[in-house]
Amino acid sequence: MAKSEKLPLSPMLVQYLVGICAARWHAGAVDVTLGDLVPDEASETERDVDVTVTVDTDEGLYAFKGYEVKHWGTALSQDDIDALRGKFDDMPSVTHRAIVSSAGYSDAAIKKAKKHDIDLYQFKPWDRPVAEQFPFMSDWKGTPDHHIHGNFILLYWVSASTWAGTDSPEVTFAAEQKLFDNNGKEHPEFPTYKAYADALLLRSCDALAVLKPIKDMAMPLVEALFDKRDAIEPQWHWGHTLDTIGDAVYFKIPDDTILYQIKTFTIYGMLSWKRTPVIYSVLEKVPTGEAFAGTLIGPSSVEGRMSVIIIPANQRSLSLNEVKLEQKHLNSIRDLKIATGEQ
Repeated sequence: MAKSEKLPLSPMLVQYLVGICAARWHAGAVDVTLGDLVPDEASETERDVDVTVTVDTDEGLYAFKGYEVKHWGTALSQDDIDALRGKFDDMPSVTHRAIVSSAGYSDAAIKKAKKHDIDLYQFKPWDRPVAEQFPFMSDWKGTPDHHIHGNFILLYWVSASTWAGTDSPEVTFAAEQKLFDNNGKEHPEFPTYKAYADALLLRSCDALAVLKPIKDMAMPLVEALFDKRDAIEPQWHWGHTLDTIGDAVYFKIPDDTILYQIKTFTIYGMLSWKRTPVIYSVLEKVPTGEAFAGTLIGPSSVEGRMSVIIIPANQRSLSLNEVKLEQKHLNSIRDLKIATGEQ
């Protein structure tokens, strides 16, 4: 498929939106669905695609739709609103309907959305004084970077070799080797060895990050951040074996119908605590400027991972969340990248 133009609501921004919803509610309540691609005859690309992020909450079912507009930087039009309104009509259980864009909206689109009781939101850099949009934080007269600054620190395997423990004859796993459940069907969470290995690397970091010897390695970096000085990100050799029997992940050897289970997974290589800069963003209601949530996002080089400090507009709270998107979210975001030609 030919490479299409970048989405105003890019796959990364979809990931941030899902992360904000997961942090505000919980990851299990969030779902991501891609709409149908519509061919663009002029450019011979499949270009138009909407992304629906739904959240099942105690307040009802929220649905946020992100939509690709015709040209980068072009505000959504009333025709775009009509197209999405029609799709909302197919979702009768939705109680809170909203459209999210980072490209803005035309005046006609704003009027159309108001007429049909659809909230409009825009992802924007958070550069307004905090107290303007969050009155309960009246002491915070400056912009968010004035009050909360620094970096997030996350644990990574920066280089790693892996070994899967099985009862099978000797086997070398290819990245795209298919994995199965105990019924011989494609594994619902880990369809390939690479998907499983990536997930286990993250699981390993989660388990190791709370251990005192590992936490102690981060202290010089933490102290340097508080003192606002540079520090070397520590790296060291490590090994870790995980028990994976509970995952019920199986594979087959060519010309063999037997299912073999991956029972353990060993990782050995270099661990590191790494700093990641903060992205200040706000999900802002159009045209009022009311904030749905202000966020400080610490993006990770690991897909689906981020640290999020979220300030909900309707709650007197500020919380730090380590967001881990579920496999279903990552699969949808990967599909979106393919659909839009992003790599």
